[in-house]
Amino acid sequence: MGIKNLRGYIQRQNVTKKYRLQDTKLVIDGKNLCHELMETSYTGTKYGGNYDVFSDHVEKFFNSLRNCNVQPYVVMDGAHDSDDKKFDCLLERCKKRISNISNDSKKCFPILSHRCFTYTIKKLGIPIEACNYEADHEIASLAKSWKCPVLSNDNDFYIYDLPGGFIRLNDLNFNRRTKTECFTYIDTSIYYSENIHESLGISPSVLPLLVVFLDNDYYKLDKAIIKQFVSKELKISAKKAELKLKKPIDVMIEILRPFADTNEGIDALSRCLDNHIAFLSNEEKCQIIYNAKVILKQFTLENVTETENNNLFNSEEKIAGTPVIPFPSWLIQSIRNCEISPFIINVLDKRVLLKPNLEDLTQEFIYEIASPIRQIIYKMATGKKLQEVVVEHHRENCHMVQTRILPITSNLKLGKIPSLNMMQGSEEEVRLSCLANIFLFPLEKLVMIPKVSRMFILAINYLAKNSGLKESTKGIKCLLFCHMLLLSKAYGHIYDLPVDSACVDKVFEYCADDHRVPFDTALLHEFQKLQIVIDILYDLNGLFMFPLEIPNPNVMYKSGLMYPLFTKTDNEKHLDRIIETCLEKESPLRITYSEILKLLLENLK
Repeated sequence: MGIKNLRGYIQRQNVTKKYRLQDTKLVIDGKNLCHELMETSYTGTKYGGNYDVFSDHVEKFFNSLRNCNVQPYVVMDGAHDSDDKKFDCLLERCKKRISNISNDSKKCFPILSHRCFTYTIKKLGIPIEACNYEADHEIASLAKSWKCPVLSNDNDFYIYDLPGGFIRLNDLNFNRRTKTECFTYIDTSIYYSENIHESLGISPSVLPLLVVFLDNDYYKLDKAIIKQFVSKELKISAKKAELKLKKPIDVMIEILRPFADTNEGIDALSRCLDNHIAFLSNEEKCQIIYNAKVILKQFTLENVTETENNNLFNSEEKIAGTPVIPFPSWLIQSIRNCEISPFIINVLDKRVLLKPNLEDLTQEFIYEIASPIRQIIYKMATGKKLQEVVVEHHRENCHMVQTRILPITSNLKLGKIPSLNMMQGSEEEVRLSCLANIFLFPLEKLVMIPKVSRMFILAINYLAKNSGLKESTKGIKCLLFCHMLLLSKAYGHIYDLPVDSACVDKVFEYCADDHRVPFDTALLHEFQKLQIVIDILYDLNGLFMFPLEIPNPNVMYKSGLMYPLFTKTDNEKHLDRIIETCLEKESPLRITYSEILKLLLENLK
């Protein structure tokens, strides 16, 4: 929720306790951790995403927890809330991102980060699930029922009454891990609710009122209302109230201390609105009180027990607990299991936010390349509602705009768009054929390609047919060659794809970041389109019940390899020499590369 300045205020109260993290369950804010690990993977964000580096970083993090006998449970955010609580804030963040890009910022959150994060965690056998919407309340409920800590950097968890405590990610330093003959633990700090309440002199049931009166992502009271509220509650002049509000947290805690519960706070706000605020209608005043109660309900964890908490990590109950989403149970399960993006839920709400990324703002928005595929997804998600318009919020030049999109009912290659209910009764080959047709690749050629490479091949084939890559054999060779290298590194022992490691090391060294690699935003823009196509292919594959094998993004995209290799090779012949040096002529990897390249080029004629 992002309560402004709350973290700094609470940290100044010196309420932390020393804590040895070991022998416990740990509920983790997955989205928060994903961002933190990407930031601290150092080269993970370079040129749009180095997912092999990021994946290794994620593995190290969770292995460190395991060494301390910590059982992590990762909870991911779902779709954007349908009640508009945070949407304006998300739009503002998109606008800020555009502004940063226009000011030559090279920082971005790589497009496939969440895919790589969840894939790696599942590979490690760690429990991970996604909520339908924002996850904070479910994270807090789960931690309270298990009486274990929450791990996050989100300020909201200072507000929740968590008996097991709250550990900030920034306080988790694996360099302070201690190992003895008997046990291993991580020295860190923890926030307990009782310590926060004691330090602030405020009861646990009243603390959530801070969310009502302080700026946050969901809810902002008009400053004139807050000033009047402070004036009347403290019985001071409006001018003195304005001076006190220069330290808003201090003054609000001063006001809230005498209250016994949130009801008293809401009653006080209601009196202020009724008696001292003339510029609002009665309807507007009622809406303010209603919104405040909705926000407070999010922080209510009363009577939560382990047996009652059925929403997460309970396979028998979780599907039955989501009747409000009119999807088949297999699709809800796939969203819960982080196999399909929760953006599908936003389609039901008829509003989709397409976030700007590192791209050339003078060119067409990178998401535009996948617009026809999104229309198919919209039709599959909305079913028979042929006139349901989905509003896309997206970048146009340097602005965020919205466009009304009508789901298509048929596709030239596919024919009538199949419904979700048709999927379970369809043969895998039929579903694979549908995907191949959508991505403009003949099924008879697709089945000749190793299963682990099919998703990537469909993506670059689609990109080539819908961008300038079709005219660049060098570009196609570069992307395919890099995929082969990444594939052999991750799956070579399974698919018998040996490669000379010394040669591979030379390629990676050749592509290593240095001053000779120019930052060409227009070129990077094209590479980013590939990530967009891969990303939506993950979801469409899921909607067709996974006829394609799902690989980790770290074998499909490494910008720190693909981008420099393309940039530093003078021409196609130069690239061919590197490929020939790295891949022995009769090696399985060279043969696979040559066969796939031939299929691709034939299909692009």
